[in-house]
Amino acid sequence: ADAVIITAQARAVQMEMNIGQDLLTPMQWQAIYNTHFISSGKIFLETETTFWKNPDSEITTTISDLPIRGTYFFDFENTDSGLICASYTWEEDNRKWYASDIKERAEKAIDMLEEIYGKDSIRPNVVSVYGFNWENMPGYRGAFRLFYPGQHHYYDALVQPSNNIWFAGDGVSYAGGWIEGALQSGLRAARQIAIKYSK
Repeated sequence: ADAVIITAQARAVQMEMNIGQDLLTPMQWQAIYNTHFISSGKIFLETETTFWKNPDSEITTTISDLPIRGTYFFDFENTDSGLICASYTWEEDNRKWYASDIKERAEKAIDMLEEIYGKDSIRPNVVSVYGFNWENMPGYRGAFRLFYPGQHHYYDALVQPSNNIWFAGDGVSYAGGWIEGALQSGLRAARQIAIKYSK
């Protein structure tokens, strides 16, 4: 190909792609090997109804110091069922959940929510559970890039093309963790390629 845009994040490039060492600069390889990506996971509870929308309900978005950390409630058109993101955690808070399977994670999350909202406020409404951790997801191996102090020069290395290979996506975005920055990086790479080959 005349040009390649790689949008996979650095851990996926390192672990799942076969790129010749000579195709990228030493600094680009250093960035791929060392850029920090956040560990993050979620626990979801599907509910039969959106019971938290009842007029007398006091259940709402919950930010706590319990291991569940962030809890969010979702409802959808054309269905009575709802979805609770019972736990959204990052880094150390997320690693606390690693040793538990999804059933145990869900049970612990429900226990913690009922610590806040009262016994049987959540559990009787749950019909199924689901969870994932970006660390364990093939093609991801981490949620999103968050540079450690002193790592910003990795950004500069990855936005410069090498051997007609451009990087785009969250890993080469000023706004790590947000779709807008990832899209902007893709548009930047495509524009640079268009300019190069229009001459």
